[in-house]
Amino acid sequence: MSEIEKMYENAGLSNMWVERYNDGYYEHERYYNSYKEMINNMMKANDWTLTEAQEVAKRECRKELPPFTAEKLINLEMFLINKGEFGIKKGSVDITFESFTSCIAGLINNLWQSLTQEERKQIKIILQEDNQ
Repeated sequence: MSEIEKMYENAGLSNMWVERYNDGYYEHERYYNSYKEMINNMMKANDWTLTEAQEVAKRECRKELPPFTAEKLINLEMFLINKGEFGIKKGSVDITFESFTSCIAGLINNLWQSLTQEERKQIKIILQEDNQ
């Protein structure tokens, strides 16, 4: 599992449902925390029955991680800067990562257990941006 996948898992966002559709003008992408939430939204938005929504979901929807965008990365960097954390150290060992993105995700993952519920909520909100 990559550091980014682990970060999404820590934030409770690793098992999201995605609905993609084209309204004739634009491609839309919407992420949901549960299948039930997605189906209910599809029924309401399209005036569909439960069966209609489930048939469309079977064809067009699946589970996946929300995209990890540059904006989310910047917001996580700002979170870390405000928290005053700039590196990862486990014991006396410095940890290195294969990319800057992976390093940021690793920093978040390393801090996860010491974060307050409010700080965890802030990270979850950052990772959910542009998914609604």
